[in-house]
Amino acid sequence: MSGRLLVAGAGKMGRNVGLHFARNGWQVGWLSRDGERLTRAARWLGRRLKKLPADASLGMFGPDDPLPRVDLVLEAVQEDREAKVALLATLEAALPGPAPGLLSTTSSLLPDELHPRLDVAHFFYPLELTAMVELVPGARGRRAQDLVALLQGLGLRVLVQNRRSAFLLNRLLLPLQSEVTRELMTGAEPARVDEQSAASPLCPVGQLGLMDSVGLDVVHAAVVSYMNRMNGDACRAHAPLLRAVGIARAQGRRGIKSGAGLLAGERLTWGPLPGETGTWDPLPERSPAPAEQWPALLCVTCRRAVELALIEAKDLDDALARVFGAEATLAQEEARLGPAALEAAARLPYFRVDADPAGLFI
Repeated sequence: MSGRLLVAGAGKMGRNVGLHFARNGWQVGWLSRDGERLTRAARWLGRRLKKLPADASLGMFGPDDPLPRVDLVLEAVQEDREAKVALLATLEAALPGPAPGLLSTTSSLLPDELHPRLDVAHFFYPLELTAMVELVPGARGRRAQDLVALLQGLGLRVLVQNRRSAFLLNRLLLPLQSEVTRELMTGAEPARVDEQSAASPLCPVGQLGLMDSVGLDVVHAAVVSYMNRMNGDACRAHAPLLRAVGIARAQGRRGIKSGAGLLAGERLTWGPLPGETGTWDPLPERSPAPAEQWPALLCVTCRRAVELALIEAKDLDDALARVFGAEATLAQEEARLGPAALEAAARLPYFRVDADPAGLFI
């Protein structure tokens, strides 16, 4: 299956996913309202597109350029609901020919929160290595089986999600990231915290470095989106994560792209958020989990997702290996840790479930 794709966004994700389509026989163009970013993207893509057929590229388009007729639009702009809604509406009116399919990839928002014809395909970066995408079909978008066939035709492993399970792989890290940021705000050395958080064979990646790499602005927007679908208790459980990222952003830290983040750059100064009065205890009512419990915390989170039928164990193991570089299966990690460590982690306040099955902590 091939066609014509317009990528709205020329950041690293838009470039990477668009190039993957081009390498699989699609004609691809890139659109950006930021002229400097578009120039950088053209330079980055130019070297790679030279290895493809001459018609692989539809071109690079600024905001005032006439757009080509396409079969599919991939929205890949910053995590800003208003900006995404406005962009999708503008493109639908501006593109010539029949209305194209609409996909969003850089979103942690559900499809119907952005556009009635939208589907969300959450590609994992870099796509040529992960070959993995979480698909959240919209209520009135393309038929799910058609999208699955399209994405599989690109050589991708497709994990179909719904409102309950959407963006599950990122959500599985929330309890661990909340515990890591609790530890950080008590004055622990960031490098040590990052190293200890990489101790899990299910995700052997330091969480502070991971968040810096993703971008703290992106992490903040995603966590806010997830917490909007949680109840008050869940929001309080994840408050340290949201607060730490919020303080970092208030100090101009966006992660690697700004040269400073939770791990990168000089050590963070903890204090009130802009406009906040009074003091805030980073460890309300309890101490953080000891570092040796962090692998168990991730293990329990993953097992709970399986028990809640958010994902099958075999799909989880495959996804963890592809996206996070997991070095063990969930069952192997449970056997390694043993019941005592798992029971201790399960007592942390991330695993209660409301009577409404849509109100999940994870």
